[in-house]
Order: sequence, then structure tokens, then C-alpha cells
Amino acid sequence: MKNLLHVAVLSLFLMGCGDDDLYKTSIPILEEGVLGVQILDTDGVEVDGARISIFDDNNVFVTSAFTDSIGERSFELQEGVYTIKVAAQGYIPSPVQGGIAIPVQINGGEATDRSIPLTFDPNAANTTYIQGNANIRGNLVVISDDANAYSTFTDSNGNYYLYNIPAGSNYKLTSYHTGYETDLLDVSLSVDTPILDKNINARQSSALPELTGSVTFLATKNGTVDITVTLPETGDVIPGAVTYTSGTYTMNDLPKGQFKVWATYNNDGYVMDPDWIAKNGGEDSALGLVVNSSNLTKNFSVTGAVELVSPTNSLDEVTPKVISTTTPTFEWKAYSSAQDYAVEVTDIDGNLVWGGVEWSGDEAAPIATPKHGSIGSVTSIKYNFDNNPETPSLEDGQLYKWSVTAINTGNTAISTSENQVGIIKVELPQ
Repeated sequence: MKNLLHVAVLSLFLMGCGDDDLYKTSIPILEEGVLGVQILDTDGVEVDGARISIFDDNNVFVTSAFTDSIGERSFELQEGVYTIKVAAQGYIPSPVQGGIAIPVQINGGEATDRSIPLTFDPNAANTTYIQGNANIRGNLVVISDDANAYSTFTDSNGNYYLYNIPAGSNYKLTSYHTGYETDLLDVSLSVDTPILDKNINARQSSALPELTGSVTFLATKNGTVDITVTLPETGDVIPGAVTYTSGTYTMNDLPKGQFKVWATYNNDGYVMDPDWIAKNGGEDSALGLVVNSSNLTKNFSVTGAVELVSPTNSLDEVTPKVISTTTPTFEWKAYSSAQDYAVEVTDIDGNLVWGGVEWSGDEAAPIATPKHGSIGSVTSIKYNFDNNPETPSLEDGQLYKWSVTAINTGNTAISTSENQVGIIKVELPQ
């Protein structure tokens, strides 16, 4: 990524400043920062026309744009935490469908660069794309068949673009947004004939149901957490379906569909209690939500998160912690009642790199076992300490995320670390 963005932001500070202003100790902090994104293929060639979508720290769509002829695009964003998703015809999306993108911190008056690689899709010759208009900005558009679902969000003009869809004749196309109703459309896709004008009639409605509920804080002090409704097939947040609560909550005008409701995605010191999820029939039962025409209730139990020590970004920002080794030692604080821990490392696309939890037993009472083997009550282990021959080495210049799951004597997962901590970047000495 070129450094022109940094020069541009610095110019904002210097414009309008007299000579004496350069020596003042008080520099105004801008509310907006600049995010520069460059998209390259695996050969290092710039990807022209890739669609970059930006999401906030609740995974809510913010904005989108296409890369230029040198594979770049910049965004002016309010100070905060964001994630980046990229899609282009002929390439595997980043992150992969259902994957978790590593967050990026935007600071007011500063420029931040991200270079994101795209891998050629080996099945590209058997895929096509569909685009059209869905009436409103930020509308979640989904095309699905019995096996797969593909999603995107509309831009400021209500336009949508869905790439790399396998040819088929049994697709359903629809959209989701609070306050709006949309019909299911039948769609047939052919490799030879991309669909360029399939419009979706999202209609505003005042007769949609509401969701109410409460949050119980287990073995921890009360606080404020976010409540978010998502589409389980893709992991996308339903636009408008996010709220915050320290006890009870109400969410109005939900669209019809089958969803999942999550609590406390943000770095707030809390996570959903894994044991509560297990005792309520597993994730599908505890978090599942079918919206028709009736009002609904969904309650949650949350608990304190496992606290990471090193290496990790801080709780209040997601700037990656730079490490100078490919075999880092992970350290965290002991968690009450934990008798074992499972450490997991994922890459920038959310793909598992090492460790994690092996789940067994039935859904109502799942058994959690560390994939890297039991480590007991120790609170520090080295990457790939189990010498798994299938574990890849961490790569210089790459971003990763690590997390911890706490497990009790009954092999029940009782807590995890926060969603947006444990972000690291490998930078080896030159």
C-alpha cells in the first residue's frame, strides 16, 4: 500500500495552521480517520473492481466501494472499530462465508492501511453473478438453495452484487431489514448469462413483530451488553436489529425469517455463558428465533470473560499486537472453576490454524475437549506445543487471532475470551 494516504491526512493538520501552530502542544483530534485498503491476488497483482464492504464492531454494515485500477480504495470513517469484507467474481471472498474478519482500529486524524489477499476460486468457471436493486441502503440481500446461502449488503443507492454463485435452478432471492417486508423470488442462474437487473421489492411495514427479553449476569457484576439478531446461514447481522441493555430490552419491527440472537459481541468484559447455552438445548435452541407475525421473547445469561494477558491488543482498541516470533507463548489469567483450557489460533479469514475445542456428546450436554490435548490448570502455553505435523508455521507479515475457552471438571465449557482480543501480527526482525 502506498503512503499517499498518510500524506493526505497529515495535510489536513497542516492546512489552516500558521507557522506558530506547528509548535503548539495541543493538536486537534479529528473525529474521522482514513482507512486505505489494497486488494492483491496470490501473485501480488492488484485486483480491479473488487467490492470492499466495511462493518462496525457489531458487524453492522457501514459502507462499500469498488477498488480502482491499482486495487485500492480509501474510506473516511468515524473513529472506532471496523471489519473488512471483500468479494470479486472469480475469487474466494475474504473472509470466507461465515468466517470472522479480524478487526481494524480507526483513530481520528490518522491513516490506517490494510492489504488483503484474494485467492483464485478453482470453481470460478462454474459460477456466475447476480446484481440488482433492493430499494434501500444497507439492505441484507441473500440468495440460497437447499445447500448454500450467499449474502451481501446494498450500497448507498440500494444496489447489490452477489458473486461466485454456482449455476442452478432452485434459488430463492430475498432481503432483510427491520421495518421492511420482502417476498421470496425464484431465480435460475446460468454460467453463460449473468443476471444484471434482478430487483427486490423491499416494502416498509408498520405491522411487524417485536422481540423483548432480559439478560442475567452470572457470577459477575452487572453491566451493559449488546443484543444482535443474525442470519445463521451467513452470520450477517440483520440491519437495524442491534440494541444495548443492562437488564431488559425491546427490539421493534423484525422482518420475518429464521434467525439467531446473540448477546455481548463487543469487548465489554462479558461473554455468553457456554454452560447456559448447553443447558438450554444447545446453540440452535438457546439462540434460535423464528419470526412470523407474533411478538417474541428471548432471554440470555452472560458471564465474565477469560482475560488474555499476552500477546494481545487492549480491550479499548483492536490495533494488532506485533510479535517478533512465529512460535509465540500465549498467556491468560486463571478463570474460576476452570480445570482445563483450550487455545485456538485463526487466520485473517477466520480459518482455524491450530488448537480449538473438540465437541462430542449430544447437543443438550456437549463435552468440550482441547484439540491440542489437556493442559490442566496452567495459564501459559507455546504455539503448537503438541508438535502437530499438520499445523502450519505462522507467517511473517500476517495477522492472526488467538482465544481461550475455559473448561471445568465435567468437561463443560464455562467461559471464553472476548471476541475482539488476541489480535496479533507477526513481524520478524530483518
